Amino acid sequence: MGDPYEVTYNAVYAQRIDSSGTKLWGDAGIELSPFVEGKDKTGVSACSDGNKGAFVFWGEDQDGNGAFELRGQRITSDGQLAWPDTGLVVTDNFIFDNISNPAVCGGSGNAIILYSDSSETNWDTKLQKLNSQGYFLWDDNSVAIYPVGRQMISDKRGGAIIAGVRWTFDGISPEYIVGAQRIDRKGQVLWEENGITITKNADDQTDVNVLINKDGNLFVIWDDSHSGQSNVYVQKLNPEGLPQWPNNGVMLSKINLLKGVFGNGIAPVETSNPVVIWKGWRNGDNDLFGQKLNSIGLKLWSDDVPISTREHYQRVPKAISDNSGGAIVCWYEIGTGSGWGIFAQQVSRNGNLGEVLKTSISQRHSSSLPSQTILHQSYPNPFNSEVIIKYKLSKNQHVRLTVYDITGKEVITFDQNQSPGLHRVKWQGKNQKGGEVTSGIYLYRLFAGRFVDSKKLIYVK
Repeated sequence: MGDPYEVTYNAVYAQRIDSSGTKLWGDAGIELSPFVEGKDKTGVSACSDGNKGAFVFWGEDQDGNGAFELRGQRITSDGQLAWPDTGLVVTDNFIFDNISNPAVCGGSGNAIILYSDSSETNWDTKLQKLNSQGYFLWDDNSVAIYPVGRQMISDKRGGAIIAGVRWTFDGISPEYIVGAQRIDRKGQVLWEENGITITKNADDQTDVNVLINKDGNLFVIWDDSHSGQSNVYVQKLNPEGLPQWPNNGVMLSKINLLKGVFGNGIAPVETSNPVVIWKGWRNGDNDLFGQKLNSIGLKLWSDDVPISTREHYQRVPKAISDNSGGAIVCWYEIGTGSGWGIFAQQVSRNGNLGEVLKTSISQRHSSSLPSQTILHQSYPNPFNSEVIIKYKLSKNQHVRLTVYDITGKEVITFDQNQSPGLHRVKWQGKNQKGGEVTSGIYLYRLFAGRFVDSKKLIYVK
């Protein structure tokens, strides 16, 4: 579902490939939905189940009533179907709506799916979270942002972030707004009811991409040609959704030629410096270019880096980190000479193509890092005003520290991505809403990757 045009399929398969390129689920893969004459499939999407298997979702009119169902299947690491053979029905009123990346990992072996549904009076955009057994964990959540070419990513805390374009109409002309919304792991909307506004400089052709880095900051990228100028912009948001760069974002390239960002053309990197890939029509062809920004939005490469300028039509670039501050870009082409093909290119943190740097962008002192994750006893214990909880992490990972009362009810949660080393959390005896808790025995529990440990503390007023 990374292409701006609806694509239909005759059948749906899944395959798992290891690091050596070996197919693990048989030569032909796992058949999820077989070919049936006159019954096309659409909207295929997949994400990891966190246990070397996968969740796969697709649209299909299986019962022949003219309406598509959104179906899902979980495949275990050894290639077995975990849900009913015909797939689990998420909704029987599915609408293909050009959603980019509609399925993401929801943490703890769960999946989050974003879809359009016609079961109500109007088309609604909804979110649902499913666990590994196929149970719905949320009620249907209508997302108050109605984007074109919208994209969803995991917030790495069990929730999701959705970005795209919504529009309003004042009776004279429509206004197109680039916006974003965040949903927590319990399905609660965290930002404004209609999402936060990133810029009102958009049009009905604007495409949007979004990235979250290890610090929990977001980078939203969009193209804009509403004023007659064509360009690509980026805005940085903190974990609370507050813009960190100038209003309307940072302009990537001053060359006024048609540009576009459809596809995941933004690379997560080790630091706060994103690598952004976009399509640009500079030489009469649809070429790919890249630029890298630092943490305050300044360009790190003096010139736009041409990723591919062949005389072909490059489409739907995907970018990932090369783990050294650069990026690896993959795309497919329609060329007059070579026909259809899939291509890849690496660009280093210095902006050079094919320059593979062995040393990471950040100095690592592995000898000083703890070899395992450890949760320490809080101090002082008992406490009456403030307690300090310390723990050590052996690697970069998402951490959740939760305090429970003696009945097991959640009191407060500290939730963030953290680097290896020693960390401290201060708790003043208040709940998530800021209210003071009663005296008594409390349990604090650390979740860090697969590590889970608990200890007791006593609060005395």
